[in-house]
Amino acid sequence: MAKYGHSPSEVIMSCFPNHEWHPWKFERTPKHWWKRIAQNFKLGDANAIRMVAVYIDELACIHGVSKRSDWARISRSQLGYMNERRLLILGGLQATLQALQTHYTSMAHDEHARVFDGIRPDIFLDNRSSQYDRKAVVQNSLIDTVTNLLPTQNVQQHE
Repeated sequence: MAKYGHSPSEVIMSCFPNHEWHPWKFERTPKHWWKRIAQNFKLGDANAIRMVAVYIDELACIHGVSKRSDWARISRSQLGYMNERRLLILGGLQATLQALQTHYTSMAHDEHARVFDGIRPDIFLDNRSSQYDRKAVVQNSLIDTVTNLLPTQNVQQHE
């Protein structure tokens, strides 16, 4: 147990590394887990982005959020102490939603498909930019596809 910081959840996750664990569902997350996720999320790490996106998607399901503007009707007390605390570690709810939107629109197609698989993007895309964001995702996907098909060609996005 000492090898895993005396954390039962860390032991289980280490024994079964191929499973996509959601540590916030354990009674206790491994020590400093949220701080590490927050740091890696800010650095653009795909695994951290995936964890945060899944977490936000689960919160959205619990609270009936189907679009970004719905978050405004969710009070701090409805989120609960632990979720509010986790969101503060991530930088706050609005900052986290904005960061997810930025990651969603800027990722390469292959990575985008893996990171955001099963996540409902409308929960973090704001209404003003969601059309643009979807267009950017499609454009990035097409550019990646053409680049993979024609690796010796320099494919650039035109406005």
